[in-house]
Parts: sequence; structure tokens; C-alpha cells
Amino acid sequence: MRLKHRGVVFALGLAATLAAVTLGGPPAAAAHSAPASAVSAPVGRTSQATWQAAGLSEDGQTICTRPTVGQRSLVLIRLIGTWPQLESGAQNLPAGSSYETYPIYPGSNDSPTHLRSAVNVLLPALPMGTEGTAEIWLSDGVHTQTFPFNIVVTPDCTGFRL
Repeated sequence: MRLKHRGVVFALGLAATLAAVTLGGPPAAAAHSAPASAVSAPVGRTSQATWQAAGLSEDGQTICTRPTVGQRSLVLIRLIGTWPQLESGAQNLPAGSSYETYPIYPGSNDSPTHLRSAVNVLLPALPMGTEGTAEIWLSDGVHTQTFPFNIVVTPDCTGFRL
């Protein structure tokens, strides 16, 4: 069973890579850092993303944590449109933070409320009163999109929503 799964994953990865190369774009980066910039479309060819990434709400998701402990939180991702396999990650996190990503396989969605994936962000213990904005990035290897989320350190996280 495990060998069959690996074969399917390999075949899908190969097909996505061949499709990206055939369409003139490089395969998605495998590194856990945001692509420096979106790759330009070949001369004479206009390219627009067929997908739109967004956070949980228009005013941004907030991660609230207390000053003496670290916090592991999911930053939720909504996708609208049709997308190929996407890479994701986080940037502008406080020093000592890390994150884990989950695969975002090709798909489509027309609902603005459908959650597609998440980035698991681990914050270290931060000083009281720390506030900031970090970003989630998604890339198909050609287009890169970002959306913000907020980080707040307070003794009481009552009233903060995802």
C-alpha cells in the first residue's frame, strides 16, 4: 500500500513539473522561504494567477499569546479559483519563531468561505506588549501571493478570535 502511494505521489509530482515546464514556468521552490519575486511571463505572453489566497478574515487573523509561554497556532488559508500544487510558508516572524506547512494539492473552489490549508506557526515566549504583523506566502512557482496575520502578546487573550 505504501509503495502504491509513493508511486502516485511521484507520478503527480512528475506531471506537475512537466506541465509547469511546458507552460513556460519553473516548478515550485522546495525551500521553506518565500520566493524573492514572481517570475515574469515570457515576452509576448501575459500570465495571471487563476487563484486567490486569503486569510481567515478580511481584517486578518490574530495569534494571541501570553508573555511567559510560547504559542503554537494555525494560520488558516482560504483559496478561491483553480490552482496547481502550491508551496506555502511564513515570513516576518519574530526571532526564534518557526513554522510547518501542509501540502496544498491542485484543486478548485468557488466559495469564499472554504478553508483549504493552514500554516502551523510556533512562537517563542515573547515580551509583554509585543505586537506585530507577519505574512503567509503561497507560490505556484510563477505567482506568489501573501496575506497578513497579527501577533499580540498580552496576559489575557479573551476576546481575540482566530
